[in-house]
Amino acid sequence: MAESSLSSSGVRWPQPLCCVAALVGTFAVNCTEYEPASDTLEFTGIAGNGNVVASTAPLGQDWSCLDRPVQQVSAPVFAGSAPQVIYSLQMVDLSSGAIYRNLRVRACALTDVNCANPLTNMLGVNEQGRVDVPLFQNFTGYLEITSTELVPQIFYVNEPLQPRTQPDFPLAMLSLSSLGPLAQLLGANIAPDTGFIGIRIFDCQGDTASGVTLLSDNDAVPWYLVDGLPSTQASATGQEGLAGFMNVPPGLAVVRAVAPDGTEIGLQSMVVRPGWMSSMYVRPPGVQTAAP
Repeated sequence: MAESSLSSSGVRWPQPLCCVAALVGTFAVNCTEYEPASDTLEFTGIAGNGNVVASTAPLGQDWSCLDRPVQQVSAPVFAGSAPQVIYSLQMVDLSSGAIYRNLRVRACALTDVNCANPLTNMLGVNEQGRVDVPLFQNFTGYLEITSTELVPQIFYVNEPLQPRTQPDFPLAMLSLSSLGPLAQLLGANIAPDTGFIGIRIFDCQGDTASGVTLLSDNDAVPWYLVDGLPSTQASATGQEGLAGFMNVPPGLAVVRAVAPDGTEIGLQSMVVRPGWMSSMYVRPPGVQTAAP
């Protein structure tokens, strides 16, 4: 296993297994030097519990693309009508960057909420914790990721898949052994028969987005990663662009991401299963995943 180090000051990954520091979902942070913006602005947001709160968000985020028209991508009627695209995703442990070789991954159609008819066989990972999933152009759906050591996770591929585009951040997995201590750190008990949501948010330049507020349609407990630590008291994302909810009721959850000026970045729907993590990367409409 490659060496890993913990850092909360960067937003890029120059090394595949550099570090991971977050609570749930799409957690990878990077270990390159990063100078945060010194200027801040005050804004009022709405926390996931409906309370109006004040927060401070660093300036410098680019949301100019939110005003541009978005060209819609037409998905093929069925996979056989589209070129094949290999979707390559790396998965690491959230606290250590460790690789789990017993991970199993399969792809599922968006409307197949129980993955009763998977689109691929169960796939394993290589020595770097990476899986290559044979999909097709304009695919949107999710990956079902399971392991005996980890909280099972649904990762939504919510951007129509294009050739030569891959996730630009590894996906962090939450070990079963760390679930209790992390919940204790947040000061919240894990409610039985509920699930988790984790979201990493990007701005128009593809940088991780600070100052973003998440709004949910349920009474789940919101959390934000701030200075490398998860918090239920914060009201907006820190430099890592990471946030989510715990104790989410099972079923369909709708999450809104709102920029510091109140502009909506995106409205996302996801299915939450009891005991599972539901995660995705959220970008402004029309901003594509960076090519490797």
